[in-house]
Amino acid sequence: MERREFVEDRPGWREEYGDYASKWGFFGGQVSFLIEHLPALEQGELRLLDVGCAYGMFLRFLHAMNPRLELHGMEVAHEAAEVAGAAARDAGGSVAWQGCGDPFPFEDNYFDAVVSFDMIEHVADNAALARMAAEAARVLKPGGMLFVETPNYNRRMQWLHKLTGQGHMLKWDHCNLFGEDRLGALVRGAGLELVGVAHRGGWWAGPKLPDVRVLWPKRWVSAHLCAVGRKR
Repeated sequence: MERREFVEDRPGWREEYGDYASKWGFFGGQVSFLIEHLPALEQGELRLLDVGCAYGMFLRFLHAMNPRLELHGMEVAHEAAEVAGAAARDAGGSVAWQGCGDPFPFEDNYFDAVVSFDMIEHVADNAALARMAAEAARVLKPGGMLFVETPNYNRRMQWLHKLTGQGHMLKWDHCNLFGEDRLGALVRGAGLELVGVAHRGGWWAGPKLPDVRVLWPKRWVSAHLCAVGRKR
């Protein structure tokens, strides 16, 4: 797998990656969602892998919340992986620099949780994504959980984007878009039990339709989908 995949040659990728540092509060919502499924994450001793960890901000957030966690990451951008490595080492872990479809450098049944936030929409190779999900299943312990979050692009959201003239789903190198069925199939295809596909976050439709969150249920206009899988 070509390690550069999409980042090295794209103008402004450093600024885009670095901007995640300003979203510290955003991580709180992600962690709250994880704790709903893994209560021990808050105070217990768990092993967690962040696939597509960027500069390691989420790893830093988790370590600040619970220093007992053993945290690891994987990242395709070499510069970001080196920076994230410092965060992981503080938590007794490591960060690997590698492509999405490469074998994970961890033994079988090692992690309590594997997470991937806002990563799969940047990978055009569906075979690589299937290998990633299979590798996540391999390194999870029995009972371990996989969380895969991506922008919501179900049929209703496609219609809303056309109605409002917003095309932000196709920016930032979003080259692979998912609705509930596709995202759930990715998890099931790895041999995991699909716990569910959650709708997370609100969505503002812009000046043409500013109040869609009031007019329609959250499941219609959520900003993100998160598939949750469990290893039997």
